[in-house]
Amino acid sequence: MIPQLIQQAIQHIEAGELSATEDLCQQILELDPQNSDAWHLLGAVNAHRDQNEIALEKIQQAITLNPSAYDYYNSLGNVLTSLKRFTEAVECYRRTVQLSPQFAQGYQNLGIALIELKCHAEAVTCLRRALTLEPQNTAIHQPLALALRGDEKISESTATLELALSITPDDADLYYQLSINKMVYQGQVEEGIVLANQALDLNPYHISAHQHLLMTLNYSLRENSSIFKEYQKFDEQHAMPLATLIQPPLNPRTPTKRLNIGYVSGDFYKHSVAYFLQFLAHHDHTNFEIFCYHTQPHVDDITKGVQGWIDNWCQVEDLSDDALAAKIRADQIDILVDLSGHTNYNRLLTFARKPAPIQINYLGLPTTTGIRAIDYRLTDNYVDVAGLNDNLSAEEPLPMPASLFCYQPNPKSPAINELPSLSTGQLTFGCFNHSVKYSLPLLTLWAKILNSIDQAKLLLKLNHEADAVTKQELTQRFLDAGCQPSQLIFEARGPAPDYLKTYHQIDIALDTYPFNGGTTTCEALWMGIPVVTWVGTRQVSRLGLSILSTIGLTQLIAHSPEEYLRICIDLAQNPTQLQTLRATMRERMQNSPLMDAPTFTQQLELRYRKIWEKFRFDNFSKVVKS
Repeated sequence: MIPQLIQQAIQHIEAGELSATEDLCQQILELDPQNSDAWHLLGAVNAHRDQNEIALEKIQQAITLNPSAYDYYNSLGNVLTSLKRFTEAVECYRRTVQLSPQFAQGYQNLGIALIELKCHAEAVTCLRRALTLEPQNTAIHQPLALALRGDEKISESTATLELALSITPDDADLYYQLSINKMVYQGQVEEGIVLANQALDLNPYHISAHQHLLMTLNYSLRENSSIFKEYQKFDEQHAMPLATLIQPPLNPRTPTKRLNIGYVSGDFYKHSVAYFLQFLAHHDHTNFEIFCYHTQPHVDDITKGVQGWIDNWCQVEDLSDDALAAKIRADQIDILVDLSGHTNYNRLLTFARKPAPIQINYLGLPTTTGIRAIDYRLTDNYVDVAGLNDNLSAEEPLPMPASLFCYQPNPKSPAINELPSLSTGQLTFGCFNHSVKYSLPLLTLWAKILNSIDQAKLLLKLNHEADAVTKQELTQRFLDAGCQPSQLIFEARGPAPDYLKTYHQIDIALDTYPFNGGTTTCEALWMGIPVVTWVGTRQVSRLGLSILSTIGLTQLIAHSPEEYLRICIDLAQNPTQLQTLRATMRERMQNSPLMDAPTFTQQLELRYRKIWEKFRFDNFSKVVKS
């Protein structure tokens, strides 16, 4: 009788009939309290209802009663994965495949959990084993591609995604992942855009694919207006429908109150954004209470430093956008600052719910978010010039008096060395920016520079993810632009601060276009290297203008490719000037607004007070822009 009831319960749960499954299992346990299958099925019911802690207890009870049942361990691993307890989940999946070496799903689940722990090489092995056992299971291809990507095998990852698409050509997520490979890791911007659009054609509400497209467009040579239209489309499709959830603020509008300032980011750790967070250390805590909402679980020494600067630290990676909005609203945040834009771990759809009466975008991606529920974008008068892009921003520009950047170099940066060309006898240019920023006009211009200076070299730092095939493809792009193989030096990027020693080989740094460097420009300057920048009309094309103007090196700013070429040639012919710049660069930076965090913070707080004063007299319904 009990085997028949178990079979019926399995049929019910497979049909999604949870209550019927639960009733049958209770009947079974009344007849046989030690029936492990019934306990296992009850745990599965709880797991389906997202009652994961209860599910754990019941599945563990099943394992106690029958420790050799491989499917129990697999179910336990699934619940632990839902709870993001990946280390424990891995141990469960390992036990699963030990007990049943032919169980493909166990290897698949183990591989996926290992990816979460960044054990990519082992994940590849597990997922390939799963694919051997179930060659027709296309669901294995995507995690395998992700594992290969993490294991720095980009070309194999791309081939895996292309194979999967040949089998399931209507899978939007495969197009999205392939777009990431092509754009981020292989520098193929236009192909990345095409693939992201194909993902959106299949699923117009694929938020990750849409945000990836918005990011990718910034590296393209498309018209500014067409890029902004895509940002507006994101707002219309994903953000504006959430406007119905917006509620009037609870915050008292007292003019001199201690303002609650909230910063939302996934980058409060060893990340390029961290070099620009020093302002957090200088807030006036008498007049401002500072909250940081960290949107991902990774923490390190940088995180601990930020925690020591602020009043309230909030780990929010497990909160949904609704739950995070509710928390921010309950914290009565007066001014909420997004530090991500459309980059990883952003919570822009929390901002779309407008949990704070005043919302600002800053730093993560120095361009518009496109989201009308965000009121301001912190910028400067170099990046946003009045009349240049007035109609191409959802937010009102809120300019700082100097640069929008407040830079703090790595405290373990190596010392500056003597100009290397004085001892080598040849000039070396360098660029440490991501290769996705190497547009065709830029490569053509770099080729002209190298061919105009006798024995000149170009040293490029490749992302550590770039495999041999990717490097070969990038080299071909340079050769097509007119460079010779002997003119190129490739080095892999290592961990900070060790990779900064590579600047000891460089005489002049070359900025990228149309997306300028930010962190890389500041790092090169800190290592004594003059950076030549090419200014465009887009915000991301004006970052070099902001940084160099702020430290008084306007002679390195070009407004055309011809001027860029001339500046580079003039510098190359003047080693005395290069050595003087190198020797005095750190002092120049330290004495400039670029590294004056106390003053930057004071100016920032003045702006917070000004927009708070404006809000006090605004009707909130007008603040939520239509």
